[in-house]
Amino acid sequence: KVALPEGVQYDLVLMSPAPYRTEVYSNPRDQASNYATYEQWLVDYFFATLRKIWEHLADDGSLAITILDRTDKQNPLNYVEVVQLYLQYKMIGAVMDGTIWWSGTMADVPFWMWRKDLREHSEARRLQAKAALKQ
Repeated sequence: KVALPEGVQYDLVLMSPAPYRTEVYSNPRDQASNYATYEQWLVDYFFATLRKIWEHLADDGSLAITILDRTDKQNPLNYVEVVQLYLQYKMIGAVMDGTIWWSGTMADVPFWMWRKDLREHSEARRLQAKAALKQ
């Protein structure tokens, strides 16, 4: 559990999370292996982390997430779609700006680029309210 300073806003956040059950760090209580299921890890760790980041992301700030689906035959996991949908429908003002590809020595890696745009969120709310009044 990381505490971020109160009142601090960030213009850019880079996130490169280790996929579920693949991280190996020195502090065992912070390991993904402490979550019994992928779903529990996703909700209690990953989505909680995204919410904390989003709270501290400045309006018009950017979030770059580098994640890949895990495609092994025994335990495939769709990280990308789940994370994209979560950001799109749960984070206020989330706008998908596109993808930047980085070519590394082992593989090409996508950075999924999201922007926090509270003005666009307010405009969408205004249009929804206007449409509801017409019904």
